[in-house]
Amino acid sequence: MKIITQIIFSLLLAHGTISANESNTNTLGIAGWRESVISVYDIEQWVKTFEDIYGWTVIDAKRKLSNTHLTWNLPPTVEYSEVLMGNKGASTGFIRFVKFHDINQQQIRPSAQPWESGGYFDLNFRTKDIFKTYKELQNVGWQGYSEPLSYTFGRFEIYEWLAKAPDGVIMMKTQRLKPKLEGWPNLKKTSRSFNSTQIVSDMDSSLYFYQEVLKFGVYLFDESKGKGEENILALPFNINEQVKRTVYILSPKSDNEGSIELLAFDGARGRDFSKNGHEPNLGILTIRFPVRDIQALKRHLESARIPNIGVIKKFPLQPYGLVSSLIVIGPSGERIEFIESDSFFNKTINAAL
Repeated sequence: MKIITQIIFSLLLAHGTISANESNTNTLGIAGWRESVISVYDIEQWVKTFEDIYGWTVIDAKRKLSNTHLTWNLPPTVEYSEVLMGNKGASTGFIRFVKFHDINQQQIRPSAQPWESGGYFDLNFRTKDIFKTYKELQNVGWQGYSEPLSYTFGRFEIYEWLAKAPDGVIMMKTQRLKPKLEGWPNLKKTSRSFNSTQIVSDMDSSLYFYQEVLKFGVYLFDESKGKGEENILALPFNINEQVKRTVYILSPKSDNEGSIELLAFDGARGRDFSKNGHEPNLGILTIRFPVRDIQALKRHLESARIPNIGVIKKFPLQPYGLVSSLIVIGPSGERIEFIESDSFFNKTINAAL
């Protein structure tokens, strides 16, 4: 019954009948994710691309930090560098690029196809001019599964492009055509990141975890098959119209801000990368959600008998100061990190204007 109610809510939302901000706040005190962490091989290359092409700015940068606080589940002798970046004027949707030094690594999703499950598949961004972004990223070596393609999705007309970046990272670019995009005043080149997709092999398990345990609400639900031949998901032309895609977008406030997208394919199956989503491996390593009471959240997860719950750690996370952190491994091997900190929760840190 709860899932049916959430689906009705999402359909009303998609047609403009109700607004996402009318939904209740999360009962566990969780907010939409504030930043993602990407483990990279060449951190300077990423920073330059995001400054020059995305139009983002550096918020905080630290070189050669020691792991003595055991921020990462690695020996204390391991050193790492990190750079926190954000879209100018934004107060969320940041990316923290992390470089682990002198340690063996592999990609979390090496040479993965879009229908292969495990870990985080992509991060989503809005872009001002998708074809200009497409050309600029091609010039620095990024590729895609297709060229930007136009879609009609409910009442929305959009262009989308799945960009294949270094380190096995995928970044979805979206340009809204109709209706006119409102409420994104800082969209100059590429917006803050606002959504992250997982390719899941067991939708029921993922829905149970995010809906029933974490109390996330549904923003959007869709089941459909491909139309025509070309598609951004790189499905072979001869089966594109046969493969059913099931999509749920969920977040603590039932909106599309700091949300998680679950995508399952019926009729296309490949490898599973669930066991690779841990440091120091390369790729989208974790998504960080603010939480009001981390001790209460841990007790709740334990009472729900969720496996793979970490211990609460305290360490300095700049520019927020001392934070408390709890890591949980989700059903598809995704590494979820909950952060308790007033500055992290209240969005007091902004990307420089």
